[in-house]
Amino acid sequence: MKRETKKEKVLKKLWPMKVGESFVIAEFVKQVWGDYNYFIHRSFDVYMSHCRKDLASKEFRTIKGCVTRIS
Repeated sequence: MKRETKKEKVLKKLWPMKVGESFVIAEFVKQVWGDYNYFIHRSFDVYMSHCRKDLASKEFRTIKGCVTRIS
């Protein structure tokens, strides 16, 4: 059975979000990566960047440590 990649986990979190919904990055990173520090946060940023390209019809913004869907 195929394991779910981190990119797939980020996509799975972003896809069902409605406009105005948000989640705290630190909590999500701890849940997926198991820890939280500067380097892990940067890894999340890379996956987030790839997912934004895949979900071009939806717009997301990072505001005060939360990812929020704005349109």
